[in-house]
Amino acid sequence: MLSSLLAQVTGISGQLAICLDLTALLATGGLHVYAFAGAVGNIGGEFAVQLSGGLPGGAPGDACNALVLATTISGTWSALSQVMRVVP
Repeated sequence: MLSSLLAQVTGISGQLAICLDLTALLATGGLHVYAFAGAVGNIGGEFAVQLSGGLPGGAPGDACNALVLATTISGTWSALSQVMRVVP
């Protein structure tokens, strides 16, 4: 029983660390978040439209790094929406 409790505490501790890291990241400047809801084949075109003028405060030719999280599973989107506070 003690090992099971320790495993649960370790898991919660790891999740808390991720949440704190994400909170700190979102508090820094220069991070832009976009939400998309539609057909998979339209996501590229939609991003092209949204980003054609560059990121807010920048220009179209600026260097950029990005991470896109995408899913077609509604339950996964629902869970992510709770974490990221996204409303499609």
